[in-house]
Amino acid sequence: DKIKVMNLYNKLMSRGFLPWMDVKSIVAGRWEPQIRRAIERSDYFIFCLSRHSVFKEGMMRKEVRQALELQEGLLDDSVFFIPVGLEDCEIVEPFSEFQSIDLFRRDGFAKLLQALAYSRDSRE
Repeated sequence: DKIKVMNLYNKLMSRGFLPWMDVKSIVAGRWEPQIRRAIERSDYFIFCLSRHSVFKEGMMRKEVRQALELQEGLLDDSVFFIPVGLEDCEIVEPFSEFQSIDLFRRDGFAKLLQALAYSRDSRE
């Protein structure tokens, strides 16, 4: 998934966003506190869904749980946690309660930009 996620990171950068990705953004030092702090300070949390990621355990699951907890503290129509499909895959709990965006479809990236714009507009 890393190549697909890196492509998404680069596309977002080229559109003026400042995405945060562990392999690109962690500076020297302990990485876990940096990840927690980055999630807390983020405007959005884009979780990339694939056949690998939806069942992955470990640190990624902790990151997702933190992002979902932040989403819980927002108004119901606030967009923070955005699941995006990197490929056609099963969407399991807790991700199935969110409208996902299929990046593997032709209009996927445009729909992601639309979701990000909606979120920004609703905060102003």
